[in-house]
Amino acid sequence: MKRLLFLILASLLVLTIGACSEESRPNTPEHTVEAFLSSYKKGDIVKSVEYLENKTNNGIEQMRKSFMENKNSKSNQAFLKAFSKIQYKIIDSEIKEDSAVVNTKIIAPDLAKILGQLMKEAFQVNISKDSINSRENDIDEMIEDKFLEKVSSDDILMFTNTIKIKLIKKDNVWLIKNSNELERAITGNLVNTIYP
Repeated sequence: MKRLLFLILASLLVLTIGACSEESRPNTPEHTVEAFLSSYKKGDIVKSVEYLENKTNNGIEQMRKSFMENKNSKSNQAFLKAFSKIQYKIIDSEIKEDSAVVNTKIIAPDLAKILGQLMKEAFQVNISKDSINSRENDIDEMIEDKFLEKVSSDDILMFTNTIKIKLIKKDNVWLIKNSNELERAITGNLVNTIYP
């Protein structure tokens, strides 16, 4: 019993210290970009949207809504796997009053090319199928399975982009100004393909 109580108290202490350290992190443009990309990489789309200036009118928000509606689908599992493979490096930053630019190198799975390949494969399978009724379900399932397989692969196609992430300071908090360039970089060109 004492051991269980000790473990519970130790866990609470770790959580408390973790929460305090998050709050005490510096409010800088670099920290905002780091927090955004880190939460996105972890698949926490809801958290990542908090770092955006315009939280509702962007491709990332549309993606968040789609994720919330279909949390357990194979497609979402594949996207989360792909997002976990994102790599990034903050190169430098420049601050001018209440605006900033953080130059960041982002390497992400090239989801536009991967899905393009899958559509081509699905089209070929569709042509070879005899039964019209079974085609759609079979093809959808095949695409989801292949998509998950491709993004789980160690030799996944990657898309590298060095971008200027623009931020604005509002109410003493740095927020990322969403842009097509950022959306393209973190989704491997996919956002512009799906949400033009």
